[in-house]
Amino acid sequence: EPSVRRCSDIDLFLDPADPGGTDRLLQALDPDNPLCGHAGQLMAKGVLPDIPITNGKVLLEIHANPMTLRLSSSRLAAMWNSTVPTQTRAGARVRSLDSTSALLHALINSAKDNHAYLLQVLEIGRGIQDPSVDWPRFQQLVRDLRWDAIIADALQFVCELLDLADPPIELRPERTASMTLRRLSPEKDRLGGLESWRRAQRFCKLDFAVPGHRLLSATGVVTRTLSPDAYITAFAPDLTGPYLLRAAKFWVRRQQYVKGERSSLAGPSTWKRVKGEES
Repeated sequence: EPSVRRCSDIDLFLDPADPGGTDRLLQALDPDNPLCGHAGQLMAKGVLPDIPITNGKVLLEIHANPMTLRLSSSRLAAMWNSTVPTQTRAGARVRSLDSTSALLHALINSAKDNHAYLLQVLEIGRGIQDPSVDWPRFQQLVRDLRWDAIIADALQFVCELLDLADPPIELRPERTASMTLRRLSPEKDRLGGLESWRRAQRFCKLDFAVPGHRLLSATGVVTRTLSPDAYITAFAPDLTGPYLLRAAKFWVRRQQYVKGERSSLAGPSTWKRVKGEES
């Protein structure tokens, strides 16, 4: 259903200044994972966007960068420093994004999926109306990161759909970036649920809509296509042969997963059970 948001995992944002924390957590929760001992550095270098692991029936996705787009180490540190203590119903204390960073995170992630789910849009609408959002800081963050085109488009879409007043900010989207974004994520493909999400995974590369990131984006496409050897070993241990051949086969499997073919990823139980059934 277009209204149903995919909520099958927990995103865990770890201190980006402590790569060893990722390895310690992975060792504690999934000691047989081939990425143990390598994960922290791979994530710190931006090679791995996330690491999915299971603990019982719960899927955890470990992130050093909660955003879909590239962030410098100083920006990641600033985002971590803006987290606030939160107490769960069970009494545990964890850190979570403050309302300003959380709204930015929700906008970017919804844009990444080309606003596929109505419930995700409604959550953003609630965030826009949250009186604790620091709009001057929000505006400065977007401008400094040069995300004006992406955020302006997302805010306009949400506010028009939900009949909300425009937020008290002034963004300066670059014309070329806005045109690129419209081509990558056309409005006609939005709010289509899982089918919109699948199309977005294939075509929507937000980095191309960020001035100064386009060359990095082209390089990133190659990097994402040629997954690290340790990553391939972790999630497709049945693949054999030279690295480039295994990387090409693994890329094909990932594309099949995006298209919804459940049997496309025949790796370890963590990936096959959770990611496969989720699709």
